[in-house]
Amino acid sequence: MKSKKGISPLIATVLLIGFTIVLAALVMRWGGQFFRQQTDVVGCESEGQIQCTSGVDLVIDDVNGTTGTAGNLRIAVLNNGNQDVDKIQYIVIDEMSTTNQSVPDEDGAVGLGGDSHTFTSLAGLKVSRVKIIPILDYEMRDGSTSCTVYCSEETKNVDITVV
Repeated sequence: MKSKKGISPLIATVLLIGFTIVLAALVMRWGGQFFRQQTDVVGCESEGQIQCTSGVDLVIDDVNGTTGTAGNLRIAVLNNGNQDVDKIQYIVIDEMSTTNQSVPDEDGAVGLGGDSHTFTSLAGLKVSRVKIIPILDYEMRDGSTSCTVYCSEETKNVDITVV
């Protein structure tokens, strides 16, 4: 008769329970870090949205130029709020409600003064509207998290009269 060697059922059970506890601890640690990170991002975006609604007040100061054959259009934007706007997203919409250009104005920070953007590649388009969305690069008060906040509540629509 051959003798079989192996570990006893008691030791096998203890090893399985030990591996399970170690694996559960690793999952809990990862889950805790993930949850904390997501909470920080949501908190940053929430604080940023509060800054958007209370501190950003964009006003369309001037719209001039032509669309169609010449294709140049200049939009001047003023910020009457107390929060600087870091970027502006311009979305050009034609008469068929088609989005033709979505231009992030990376260098066009709108401080408490103003900024303007000139569209030069609109030849052949009959622009009917331009959406202007202010964007903040927001950092939480404690400096722990920074995020990009699209101030969708402060979006301005500029209706364009084709000249």
